[in-house]
Amino acid sequence: MQVGFIGLGNMGNPMCQNLLKAGFPLVVNDVRSEAAANLTAAGATWAASPADVARAVDVLITMLPGPSQVEAVMLGEHGALEAMRAGTLWMEMSTSSPAVARRVIERARPRGVG
Repeated sequence: MQVGFIGLGNMGNPMCQNLLKAGFPLVVNDVRSEAAANLTAAGATWAASPADVARAVDVLITMLPGPSQVEAVMLGEHGALEAMRAGTLWMEMSTSSPAVARRVIERARPRGVG
């Protein structure tokens, strides 16, 4: 199972470290490429955009600062949702709002994204 992770800050980076330690192949992205340096050194693959992460994975985890970032990453230009294949699972762990999650889910369901 290929895992993707977007948002490599104070919470996301340690979560990614644990995924790598558990043996999961990992594709990562953050607005700051330097946030991924320790992860790529440990075996993660850097992706240039949220869409590039989503295109490569079976499970996509987002851990972002807030609702506007979740909406931008999932629905914005080069957003993850448009690149996700049917059967991909999105796990949202950000400090966000239910309204944003509902907007993404409404657009995800017809695409077969869970």
